[in-house]
Amino acid sequence: MMDRLLARTLNASIMSMIVASATGSVVLFYRGVFQLMTRQTEPGAGSILLAAVLAVVCVLLCRHRHELADS
Repeated sequence: MMDRLLARTLNASIMSMIVASATGSVVLFYRGVFQLMTRQTEPGAGSILLAAVLAVVCVLLCRHRHELADS
């Protein structure tokens, strides 16, 4: 019983990290694009760079989710 609970909790936490990084990436990308459209280059470039980092984190979490949460 505890093994199943631990496995499901670990799987839920990995999936929530994937969802959070994907959502953050999309939000920061659109924020950066809108900042670039209003000629705020430094904050816009920073937002897009951070969005790219979160997108890479999301891809790596998706690729290795079965290794992180042994189900």
